[in-house]
Amino acid sequence: AHIGSWEWHVPTNKINWSDELYRIYGLTPQEFEADYENFIKYVYPDDREYVNGIVQQAFKDHQPYRFFHKATSADGNIRILSATGKVITDGDGNVIRMSGTAQDVTEQKKYEEELKISEERFFKIFDSNPIPMTLSEIKTNKIKYANNLFYNAFGYTKEEVIGNSSEELNLMDPEEYKRVIDLIFGYLHENRSLAEVQGLSKEETEGLLIKLRQSEKNERL
Repeated sequence: AHIGSWEWHVPTNKINWSDELYRIYGLTPQEFEADYENFIKYVYPDDREYVNGIVQQAFKDHQPYRFFHKATSADGNIRILSATGKVITDGDGNVIRMSGTAQDVTEQKKYEEELKISEERFFKIFDSNPIPMTLSEIKTNKIKYANNLFYNAFGYTKEEVIGNSSEELNLMDPEEYKRVIDLIFGYLHENRSLAEVQGLSKEETEGLLIKLRQSEKNERL
């Protein structure tokens, strides 16, 4: 899981890093004696003020924290870390120790960003299609999203549409829905059953939307 841990004895500024924490920073375990200054040195420059502010705030309010920040490993690569920390005080409320963890979540964040870009592309294609369209949850048939052309064509507001099914909105009965599906795929020169359409993945749906939009452009030419 690439989770390292640390413990900071505040009065002596002595910090103990686990071997995995050294590895996260691209270092050999116990390569140097850890202290707060060395830790900050490996925080990405643009994030140092932010990270230091969170640590200083923990000194004041003694509350645990969790946040993300970038770090520069010894080989120069930039990593994204999920950091946690908690404060231990003495009987007078003075901070004597802090401890926490750091997890390398670079690949997870990269995947999340790629997924976000993919979803943005999908909805851009969806919104630009030449016919009114909605996206519904398969189990409930409740509408989760509709393009602007849908609202314009049927005269509904977003608040009236989202969370309702096409049946509840009296848009079309099941037989008419099937007829429209057949009409769309006939336009694309494909033969798909209603069950096949409802089982399409996001990627397959995106491909069909692109094909539909391209077919509409060709018709204009």
